[in-house]
Formats: sequence, C-alpha cells, structure tokens
Amino acid sequence: GDFLVHFMDIARDELAKKPDEVSVEKLQV
Repeated sequence: GDFLVHFMDIARDELAKKPDEVSVEKLQV
C-alpha cells in the first residue's frame, strides 16, 4: 500500500514536471 502510494506520488510529480516529454504514443504500445 505505502509503496504504491509513494510510486504514484513520484509518477504524478514527474508528469507534472515534464508533461511535454510524456508521449501518449509511448503509453499506447
């Protein structure tokens, strides 16, 4: 539980920092 929350927090921060580097195409493999 704690690990998942921690991971989501990091992922959310990364997405907030570099939204332009996140490609939807990369997620849709």
